[in-house]
Amino acid sequence: MKITDKNTKKVFVMPKIEYQYLNRAKKAELKLLYYIFQNGGEIDVKSAASDLEETEQSILSSLAFLRGAGIINDEEEEKNEKKTKKGVVITPKDVKNGSGALGRTSYTVKELAFARENDKNFSSLVSYFEKLTGHLYNSAEQGIIMYLYDTLGMNYDVIMGVAQYCASLGKTSVRYIERTAENINEKGITTYAELENYLGAEKRRNDYEEKVKKIIGASDRALTKSEKTHIALWEEKFNSSMELVSYAYDKTISKINKPQISYMSKILESWHENGLETPEEVDGYYKENEDEKKNKKSGDGKLDFDMNDFFEKPDRT
Repeated sequence: MKITDKNTKKVFVMPKIEYQYLNRAKKAELKLLYYIFQNGGEIDVKSAASDLEETEQSILSSLAFLRGAGIINDEEEEKNEKKTKKGVVITPKDVKNGSGALGRTSYTVKELAFARENDKNFSSLVSYFEKLTGHLYNSAEQGIIMYLYDTLGMNYDVIMGVAQYCASLGKTSVRYIERTAENINEKGITTYAELENYLGAEKRRNDYEEKVKKIIGASDRALTKSEKTHIALWEEKFNSSMELVSYAYDKTISKINKPQISYMSKILESWHENGLETPEEVDGYYKENEDEKKNKKSGDGKLDFDMNDFFEKPDRT
């Protein structure tokens, strides 16, 4: 793959990236930009992925961003543009299925304009994003949407659903939406119904975590990965109610005098294994065990048979 500096064509000069693109660029994109200039514009996707410790998909996505931001040109793309001018027509089918000139991760302004005119789904996507974020999208931002729609092949209604979900969290950056969509795509979610089920489960998990954070007095901090793993077990495997979690918290404080998720997890696991689902059942279970221990203790040192059974009673008749 031969890449040239868009401004100088031959001489590579590290560009001063506009703040709007610098703020949106991910670490992988900045690493690739430096890598491109370090190697004089001659790169191989597979080698770049290995050298930068990124996936090939990440490299392709980064190239799309840099191309869409107008920082680099792809010589292969320029050849395709010349072919298009000679009469090779890009059809809406090519746009949707990624089987024609748009079947890659970088798009020219002309290609994006053509897609908006000829593919209703892509046009609807761009319009939806613009309404959702309250501003008109430039070519770089439209290129990101096209990447999700064309390169990843995600259904347009799934992309809209992801965007709406991100907006509900107060995250309307197209870069944030892109990362979220990539994660969802990697999970094999392809239909809107699957997306709804996934997001529903995510919402329940997030709500559960927030309630736990309030119980343990951690509302002002983020949970660690380990804590999230424990809490996920409480919700998904143990099916522990907030009432039971709160009781486990009380038991933890009384025992070790501090809130500790791992200690609470051991308590809740023990209760789950014994089929205890409420604080009342927990109290009843331990009371029963305590009574059993007392009975055993009170029997120590005593004969467990009647001595009269061994002696013949006198005949009083």
